[in-house]
Order: sequence, then C-alpha cells, then structure tokens
Amino acid sequence: MQPHLLSRVGLAVACALACNSGTATSPPNPTRAADVTEAADAGEATSAPSDTSTPTATSTPPKEEGPRYASADGTLSAPQPDGEAWECLEQTSEDPPASLIKCRQRDRARFFFMMAKEYSVPANEVRSLDGIISEVLPQTYAKLFTSYSITRDEPTMVGTVSARDLWIDAEHASMGSIRKRERLMVQGERVFVVSAEGLREVFEEMTPVIDRWFAGAAFTHLK
Repeated sequence: MQPHLLSRVGLAVACALACNSGTATSPPNPTRAADVTEAADAGEATSAPSDTSTPTATSTPPKEEGPRYASADGTLSAPQPDGEAWECLEQTSEDPPASLIKCRQRDRARFFFMMAKEYSVPANEVRSLDGIISEVLPQTYAKLFTSYSITRDEPTMVGTVSARDLWIDAEHASMGSIRKRERLMVQGERVFVVSAEGLREVFEEMTPVIDRWFAGAAFTHLK
C-alpha cells in the first residue's frame, strides 16, 4: 500500500471535530484524512458520555415522501430522519475532493448516526473493494476499536455498480459495544460510502431508519 494512502482516503479526522460542533466552515486538512470507515465515528464515540435485512439500493433515490438532506455541493443526499431527536450536518472539501452528510441522534447517551460520503483518490492509489476491505479497513478499525469482527460481508448492487455491505460488531474503549453497517462502492477514482453506527441496542431499534437511509442514499457521480 502507498504510505500516504491512508492520509488521502476519506474525510479528515478534523471532520470529527467539525461534525461534533456543527456544519464545517472550512475544508478538512488533507494531511489528517481518515480511512473509508469514519474517523469521525471515533471522534464522536470518544467525546460522547461514557455513560436485518439487506435492502436493494439504487443509484437514484426511490420515490418517497418526506425531506431529503443533501451536501452543499449537491453531490449526495439521503432521506432525512423525522423528528427533533435528529440533527444533520454536512461538509465538503476541494482538496482532497470530498463530500459528507451525517444525521445523528441529539441525545449523546443514545450514540447513533448515519453517514454518506464520497471522496476521490489519485489514480495510483485506487483500490478495489477487496483491497479496501482487506488492506484499509483492518488498520482503520484497529485504531477505532479495542476489538471488532466483521459478522457479515455481502455483495449487492447499487444500480449497475457492484457494492459490498459489511456488518461489524465492535468494542469501543469508552462507549462499549458498538454495531456498524457499512456499504462500499468504487468507481474509477471515486469511493462512495454509506454507513450507520451506534450502541448495539440503539442500532437494533433504528433498523427501519437504517434501511431507509441505505435504500435512499444517492450520489450524483455514481453512474
């Protein structure tokens, strides 16, 4: 693996701080970029109190009622969860090119969020889905969690694009038992990620919301 691959993949760890405080007002620092899994997740878990079925997704959102939440650059959107218990944030960056949207529970004791993001990598740093899963994710998850296991790894299709859905059970040093679902897609030099993560009991409670997010997440660059 290129030594700087992990520094270019995804949004910055600074995004974790921006996402915790609100919509970012400046682009993330590319020298602190996170891996395909959300380094922002670790930031949330660390700062929080210490206190399924696989959908068939499409590259365009299904017809549905209710609002959608979109990135400022309009490149990605997803169904906005209902109710005042949620807050949604977005961030974009030009260097490296990246966009992210995130909806999370306001109650920090109910640690849970959903995310969609897209980023670009140089041609010499492109990895296949297998490469991301076998090379990048193990290093990332080892930094985020004290232990983890991928309990399911299933292929799916997003329109005509091949994707992989992963389910992860993990232990976080301060938050305890975490459950995560992550969808990965690669098209040329672009990587697309849809994810949900939270305390296990909250994650299970949110299954219908997660399914809706995964089924409705849309990327304008995903053809």
